[in-house]
Amino acid sequence: MTNVKYLPAGGGAHGTLAKQQNIRSKLQKIIDCRDISQNFVFMCDDFYILKPVSIGNLSTARARGDFNDPLYREKLTQYYKNSRGFKRFIFKTLQNLRERGYYGWDGEIHAPRILNKKLLQKTLNAFDYHTAWASSYLNMHFRGKPEIIGLTGRDVNNHTRIVYRNDQKLSSEIVCKLESSTFLNHGYYGWNGAVKNYILQEFPNKGKYEKATV
Repeated sequence: MTNVKYLPAGGGAHGTLAKQQNIRSKLQKIIDCRDISQNFVFMCDDFYILKPVSIGNLSTARARGDFNDPLYREKLTQYYKNSRGFKRFIFKTLQNLRERGYYGWDGEIHAPRILNKKLLQKTLNAFDYHTAWASSYLNMHFRGKPEIIGLTGRDVNNHTRIVYRNDQKLSSEIVCKLESSTFLNHGYYGWNGAVKNYILQEFPNKGKYEKATV
C-alpha cells in the first residue's frame, strides 16, 4: 500500500456501550474528513481480502441472518452464550429496528463493505450508541433480501467468507477453504495457528516485518 494517510481518532475502549461510542466517534471523523470520498471501503484490522474483488462485490448487501426467524434468534442466543452483554445489545438493536418499522436483518457482518457518508450520517443521527450502527445502516438503506453469510462463516454460500476463531493447524482442507473464499476474518486466537501460517506462506517477504510509522 502506498500514499497512506493516517487520521487520528483516539484509542480503544472497554465495555459494550463504551466501544459503540468509540466506534461512532471514529465513524463521525470519517464523515467529517474531506479527504475521504463519499463512498469508502470500511474494514477492521482482522478483515482480509483474499482475492481480487470488484466495487460490486464490496457493495453487496450482506447479513448474518433474519431476526424474524425464531431459529435464527435461537442460534444468536447460542452464539453469544459466553458474551451476555453483547448478546443483549444485539437483541435490543434488532428488536428496536423492527419496532421502528425496519425489517430486522442482522447486519453485524465481519467483512469489508462500501459505505456512503451521507447515508452513514443519517444512520448516526437516527440511532444513538445503544443501537449497533451496522445493522441500523443495513436496515435503513437496503430494501430486499441481502446475501446471508451466516454467523460463523463456515456455512456461507458461494464461498464468500471464512472465519477462524480458534487456533488450528494448517492443512490442505484449510488451504482449500482459504483459497476459495473471498474474505477472511479471524478472532484473537484464530490468528495464531493456520491463518498466520497461511499468510506467511503466501507472501514473498514472509517473516520479515518492519514497524509502521505514521
